[in-house]
Amino acid sequence: MGASSVSGVAIAQKHRSGRYRIVNSHQKEYIRHRLARAEEALQEAELLFSQRHTNVTVNRLYYACFYAVTARLLTEGYSTSRHRGVRILFDKHWIKTGRLPKESSRIFRRFYDRRRQGDYEDFTRFTAEEVQPWFVEIRHFVKTISSLIEEQIQ
Repeated sequence: MGASSVSGVAIAQKHRSGRYRIVNSHQKEYIRHRLARAEEALQEAELLFSQRHTNVTVNRLYYACFYAVTARLLTEGYSTSRHRGVRILFDKHWIKTGRLPKESSRIFRRFYDRRRQGDYEDFTRFTAEEVQPWFVEIRHFVKTISSLIEEQIQ
C-alpha cells in the first residue's frame, strides 16, 4: 500500500479502496494543529476588524479557509506548498466527487481572490460594510470542514 508524506514523514496509508487513512496520532495532532490555526485566524480577523483593518481582516478570513482546507487534504494524504495546488486538490477530491457542495469551492476561490486583491492591489480598500457579513460565511465554511475532519479522525 502506498504512503503519502509531508516533509518526508508518512501521514497516510492508502486503503485498497484508493482512499487514504490517518496512520497514527502524530498525523492526527498535525491535522488538529491546522484546524486550530484556522480558528486562530478567525480570532485574528475579529480583532483586526474591530480595529477597522479591513484588508488584513480579509487576509485572515482567507487563511482560516486555507488552514481548514489543508487539514482536510491531510486527512487523506494530500499536501502541497502552493495555494493554487491546495485549490486544485480540494476541487478534485472533494468538490468534483460531490463530497462537498460546489459552493464550498466558490467560497474558497472568492476569498483567495479577495486576499490577493487586498494584499497586492494598491488601491483596493474593503469597507467594514462589505467585510462584516463575510464572517458568517467563513465561520460556516470552517465549521463544516472541521466537523468532517473530526468525524474521520476520531
